[in-house]
Parts: sequence; C-alpha cells; structure tokens
Amino acid sequence: MKTFALEELLKIACQDLEKYALTQPIVCHGLIGTAAIMSMMYIETGRHEFINKAIEMTKLCASLDATSFIDADKKRSETLNLHPRATLHDYLEGYAGILQTILSIIEGIPNENEMRLLIV
Repeated sequence: MKTFALEELLKIACQDLEKYALTQPIVCHGLIGTAAIMSMMYIETGRHEFINKAIEMTKLCASLDATSFIDADKKRSETLNLHPRATLHDYLEGYAGILQTILSIIEGIPNENEMRLLIV
C-alpha cells in the first residue's frame, strides 16, 4: 500500500502546476498546503521530485498579487461578520498561514500547525 501511495504522489509531483486546479495560495486546499505535503514527502523519502514541486509552488505563492488575496479575505470577513483582519491571521485561509508554511518549507521543519493537521 505504501508503494502505491508513493508512486501516485510522485505522479502528482511530476504534473504541471496548471493541472493542479488550485486557485488560492492558502494552506487549506491551496498551493502552500500542497507544497507543505510535498516538502514532508521529500523529508520522508529523499525524492527530489517532491522538494522541486514544493519549491515551485512556494515561488508561485510568493509571486501572486497579495492585494487581491487580501481583498478577498476582507470580503469574506464582512460576509461572515468578522473583524476585518480576522481572516488575515487565520492559519488555514489567511496570509499568516501562508508565511508560516513557507518558513517551515525553507527550514525543513514542520511547524506546530502542520503537526496538528497531521501533514507530518
């Protein structure tokens, strides 16, 4: 079973990012969350396909226009009647989670949030 999972994840890691259909840089179901999984797979297996994809996704997240992402967060906060800055600091969907996850990929050490989400 582990061999099958590894082979399938390698296939995913080798796909072009356009095929991922990930539209947000967020941790929850987004680019940086997937990058964290790829980074952890590299740590577990030593397969460079995983770290290469994690780096590619991290670079893409860093190049995205933060203004549109922050504006979307503000709209979501208003819709949910939250404080305007609440979602910016939310780990799963906010900018803070993106930055924390990028740092954990760079350092090669999972942060406590990734541990809680069982990414590690």
